[in-house]
Amino acid sequence: MTDKISKDQEIIKQAMSSVIQEMLILLPDNTTHLVYILGLDFTAKGLKVEFNTLSEDRRDELAEHVEKCIMVQLKDLPSKPKGIKKWLKLF
Repeated sequence: MTDKISKDQEIIKQAMSSVIQEMLILLPDNTTHLVYILGLDFTAKGLKVEFNTLSEDRRDELAEHVEKCIMVQLKDLPSKPKGIKKWLKLF
């Protein structure tokens, strides 16, 4: 049993290694959905957020809310934080 637990923990650890943020989204119908942010990319068209969720059937609906949450976080940053370009390159 201990070997199985260790193996399961390793699988979870590998899966979570690329997650940069976890987010809990509450949709207007009062359902909650856990979202794992994997990457951010600023393009000419705007912000692109790469994420995974177990709620695949609601993925399109969640995408809009995930992007809004990320934008709120970015707006809370100081206007020109020190090292912002270096920080953004992490994504």
